[in-house]
Amino acid sequence: MIRAVITDCFGIFYTDPVSVYRHDSVTPLHTVLALADIHERAANGEIGREAYIERASRLLGQSPDQVLAQFFGNAGRDDKALAYIGSLRPVYKTILLSNAGAGMVEARFSPEELQQYFDKTVLSYLLGAAKPDPAVYSWVCEQLSLRPDEVIAIDDNSDNCDAARAVGMRVVQYHDFEQTRAAVDALLEVKES
Repeated sequence: MIRAVITDCFGIFYTDPVSVYRHDSVTPLHTVLALADIHERAANGEIGREAYIERASRLLGQSPDQVLAQFFGNAGRDDKALAYIGSLRPVYKTILLSNAGAGMVEARFSPEELQQYFDKTVLSYLLGAAKPDPAVYSWVCEQLSLRPDEVIAIDDNSDNCDAARAVGMRVVQYHDFEQTRAAVDALLEVKES
């Protein structure tokens, strides 16, 4: 029986700011890789918000305010996806699991919103480990007294999906909202019948 749904943040509720550069066909590959490295260091808790902003600003040739708006701004939320996850919460535990650096999720959700939509928020920078490390998924299960087969993990990144699947979770790779909702609903119907 499914008891919980874990969902990523960036690429689902908000556009992944690093992904924008990865797919823009203008930004040189070495810049994308360096930006991904900065993001990974922040996600693992190795650098804080100010260092992230300073390094990304220098790398992208943008002002700190531009980087702050793009990487820590609150624009472009997918309210349909968020409402859907919220609609699951009365029956299932909902967990936000994000490879986020300090301040990235907190800038986009108020504490009240996080409590409204999620039973638990797990941010990689606070753990010191990030997806696709399977230990992150196992840790979440242990914290919530869940078996992996009782969890659906939703993520837009195929490596993260593979890691969740490797620990025994049901997985839905996010491509768009309608596809994800249909896939999750199908898993819930099959498991609940």
